[in-house]
Amino acid sequence: VGSEMCIRDRYYKKGILTKTEEKQNNKNTTEVYTYLENGKPAGIDITTGNLQFHTSFFYDAQDRCTQEIQINTKTKKEIYKRTRTFDADGTIQSDSLKYTDGRLVLSSYNRQGKLIEEKEYNKDVMLSSTMHQYDSKGNEIRSQYVLPLPKNPLPTQISSQTDVYLSLIHISEPTRLL
Repeated sequence: VGSEMCIRDRYYKKGILTKTEEKQNNKNTTEVYTYLENGKPAGIDITTGNLQFHTSFFYDAQDRCTQEIQINTKTKKEIYKRTRTFDADGTIQSDSLKYTDGRLVLSSYNRQGKLIEEKEYNKDVMLSSTMHQYDSKGNEIRSQYVLPLPKNPLPTQISSQTDVYLSLIHISEPTRLL
C-alpha cells in the first residue's frame, strides 16, 4: 500500500500570504488571497480540480468579520454563508454557518469569546450537539458531545460522550443506552 504524499507551496509578497498550491494524490488545489487596504482578507479564490470557488469577507465599522460568503465561481451559486455577531467590546457571541444543501452549524460563545455550544443540523434535523465548560481562568474543564439516537437504537449505541479535563489528565466517559 502506497503512502499519500502532500506537497504544499506558499507564496508571500512583503510578508503577506498571496497564494498556496497543494498537490496530493494527483489532485491540485490553488488558493489565491486578496486583501483590503487595512490588511484584512478580502477574498480567496480556490481552484481544486475542475471546481472553482470564491470566498468573500465582509466587515463592520470596527473591522470585525461579520459575514463570509462562498460561491461556486462557474455556476455563481452560493455554497455557504457565515454570519457572526459580536458584543460591544468586540467579543464574538455567535457564529452561524449555513450551507445551501441544508446543513447548518450554530455556535455560541461566552463573555470571554470561548466556544460554549455548537449544534449541527441537516435540513432542520439535529445531527449533534457539543457543549463546553471552562474554569474561572478560561481553561476547558468539560465537554460533552451528544448524538440524537434513532427511534429503535441498539443497546450498544453511544448517545453522548463527556470529556473531563483535570489539569493534564483527560478522562473520556462514553454514555451508552441501558
